[in-house]
Amino acid sequence: MTIKMKELILGLCITGLAAAQSVAAASEREFSQRLTERTIVTAEHIVGPCHFNIANMFGGEFRVPYPDSSPPQQGSYYLPITGPLAFSAGGFGLFCVDATDERITLALNAKYVDGRWLTYGPVKGPEFIPFERRANARTVSLKGRNWTGIAYTEDDPTGDEKRRARVFHFCLIRSPQALCGHTPVKWLADRKTRSDLERIKAILESVEFVDFPSKNPELSSQLAKPIEREIAKQCGATFSVPSGINVMLVQGHRTESSERCTLALTRTGRPHAPAERGVADGYYEEADLVLVVKAEPATDRLVEFNFAPPIGPGESVRYIGQPLTETAKRIGYSGEKVNELSVTRKSDGVLYTADALADQKGLDGSRQPRRRLDILWGNNNDVSVGATVWCMASKPGDCDFQKQVRALFGTLSTLGAQ
Repeated sequence: MTIKMKELILGLCITGLAAAQSVAAASEREFSQRLTERTIVTAEHIVGPCHFNIANMFGGEFRVPYPDSSPPQQGSYYLPITGPLAFSAGGFGLFCVDATDERITLALNAKYVDGRWLTYGPVKGPEFIPFERRANARTVSLKGRNWTGIAYTEDDPTGDEKRRARVFHFCLIRSPQALCGHTPVKWLADRKTRSDLERIKAILESVEFVDFPSKNPELSSQLAKPIEREIAKQCGATFSVPSGINVMLVQGHRTESSERCTLALTRTGRPHAPAERGVADGYYEEADLVLVVKAEPATDRLVEFNFAPPIGPGESVRYIGQPLTETAKRIGYSGEKVNELSVTRKSDGVLYTADALADQKGLDGSRQPRRRLDILWGNNNDVSVGATVWCMASKPGDCDFQKQVRALFGTLSTLGAQ
């Protein structure tokens, strides 16, 4: 081959490479342009104490799944999962938290310290530890209109390879509140699929917090109506709803004559199927926890939540927990340690609380410690409510909901006692 021929071939290769790079760059520009094309509708919404505008983009829309709550405690951005605008997930939740370091860290399930992201450590270890190298935790920049963003992505390093995802965590901070959420943006096993991160960012960057008072009278009336009002009337009790929990009064669900009301609790940030009303045939099955308030004294429900009444005069309430039966042993249960047993008496009721760490083996023989909260509140007359909440003690962030339920119970009071 002559030198001129080699030069010709080399020149064609360089030209072809430049053309390919030009096409790739044009493709990226075209994609970026599509991201910012906003033939969109921007609407005003309220989620908890957060009041904001957000644009409906990329075939998606923001809706309040549980409109009976006033104000709603969670909103969901619904996105298409089929067609040319398909996303990896069918949407993501938005929930409002106090803009404190503690609340934002809980919402993000991580904190940024000295140039790196840390996640929650094990139960008996440091509070925060670095992410695994395989998690590939990376900061994501967000440009807010009147807010400051803090966000990152992490790759799921464990579990079924086909279901491992790159998850985007974010908080949009406008003191004294922050609007937070998380969503998968890419399935790691599918390398050909484009990440949804840029489109999710574009949606979030359309958010603009609105100062009160609202120009929308319907939204203003929502702010003036506390969430507990209807619940208190039917249940005979009042309480405060901590950040991170939605509470819904389930209509038409009454299985016992002593039942005063049924409450469905869900974790904010976890997408749920939309429901027009909180009815037993719809929302009830979507709940993370169901609370049944009964017209019974708390002392009559102690055994229901693993407490034992005093045996004789001067004796205290005991905690039964999970007996080490043969059936329990067969499913890998090997006993438990009671970390706390407390009885808190107030002028209008009593709160019984037990926290236990149960030892159980998984199907693969590995130790899987689980934490159980048994909690019961009520008076000696006509109202009581209790719950049993499990979580994986070794899984960072899994016990957050348990803490939130405990916080809710700590504010319970008989209607009219405050």
